[in-house]
Amino acid sequence: MTNVYKKQVEDIENVVSFLKITSAIIHYDETSPHLYIVGVSIKEGNKNGISKQVGKTAIFTKDSLKVIQDKMRTLCIDSFNNEYGLDSTLKKKILV
Repeated sequence: MTNVYKKQVEDIENVVSFLKITSAIIHYDETSPHLYIVGVSIKEGNKNGISKQVGKTAIFTKDSLKVIQDKMRTLCIDSFNNEYGLDSTLKKKILV
């Protein structure tokens, strides 16, 4: 799984170019291995103050998060299948 998680970090850096990863930690100490990613979102082109600032609400909107999640779901299962020679699929998302 380590290679799959490493690929996820690379993928999220490409999908979310304005997110600067500060930490990525894999947890194998629980029933299901999982990855925690911590990052800082950088907003550019600000008119007030410095041109680059930490920004969350202007960047991460309901729509942008949906696009990011959809792309990452596809990239994740592709990476998993590639690493283990499988043809698995993810469950369909339930839209609320």
